[in-house]
Amino acid sequence: EHGLERFGRWYGAYPYPTLTMVDPPWSARQAGGMEYPTFITTGTRVLSPLATGSPEGVTIHELGHQWFYGLLASDEFHESFLDEGINTYATARVQREAYGDRSWHFRVFEVPVVFQSVRQEYPLDTSARYFVDPTTDPITRVSWGYLDGGAYGRLTYSKMSLAMEQIERTVGSPAMERAMRAFGDRYRFGRPRTWDLAATLGRETGVDLGKLAEASRVAS
Repeated sequence: EHGLERFGRWYGAYPYPTLTMVDPPWSARQAGGMEYPTFITTGTRVLSPLATGSPEGVTIHELGHQWFYGLLASDEFHESFLDEGINTYATARVQREAYGDRSWHFRVFEVPVVFQSVRQEYPLDTSARYFVDPTTDPITRVSWGYLDGGAYGRLTYSKMSLAMEQIERTVGSPAMERAMRAFGDRYRFGRPRTWDLAATLGRETGVDLGKLAEASRVAS
């Protein structure tokens, strides 16, 4: 409900009459965390107090794909960050508004150990893995061209998420929301490219992103 309301307000209304969510059993957990048009799989874990953000995070994230690869028809193979990266940023915004910052935790044999006094601030908690190796590949690399799966995840998900968050903190949330709504409305089912995103952000926020748009066009 949180995701449908906020994604709909920020990026355009969910247009379909149905949405199916399946929580796979623990014995089939590799089937969790997937997205298809009007159908997502989640991923409940053993003992999931609200402080861990699970399964709320994966549910909101897979729902977000209904917009960023579904309704926008982003090219997941050549520009995967337009789907996974923007969706990671958008997921963090929903979680922050709906639940606040998470408590730091780790799991011992699937049992969560939660430190209530140690908070993980969005978006760094979901994107900190980027700092492990930020320069392996350019973010515009095709999905199969990254050094390995770790580099793909760190850059496609985390680096793009942090870039979007940085733009929002530079221009302000109202301007960013206006720009992203314009992007969602204009390119619904339109298969936008990187330069389309950069041009829309620049036009709607008043920040000159022309060099970024041109660089992305040349790189592709």
